[in-house]
Amino acid sequence: LESHIKEAWTYTKNMYENRGLSKKYGAFESLPNSTQYLFTDYVYNGIKIFNTKGYPKMVKAVLENDWNTVAKEYKRSTKVPGGRRELGKRNESTLEYFIEPNLNPIVSKVINQ
Repeated sequence: LESHIKEAWTYTKNMYENRGLSKKYGAFESLPNSTQYLFTDYVYNGIKIFNTKGYPKMVKAVLENDWNTVAKEYKRSTKVPGGRRELGKRNESTLEYFIEPNLNPIVSKVINQ
């Protein structure tokens, strides 16, 4: 498991660099650990987060410390017959571990209602 996570972190770092994000936001390693972990979690779970079809609004919001927008954009889903289904437990964990700690307490309360 550790080697897979390390591989995902390295891949995430390389994607970040290849998209030119380090020029505007600094080196991947200089980002807060929680940001590195959040991006790596998406990549580890098979999401090419920095692609235009990925989560461009969320990525920009995370990098610009706009956690209210992140809270609106982070949810993952999967294709099912007839549409898409949100990944309930995965989204709950993402909210709890990565997003809520960065939110204003009032916003966090509203999201959890």
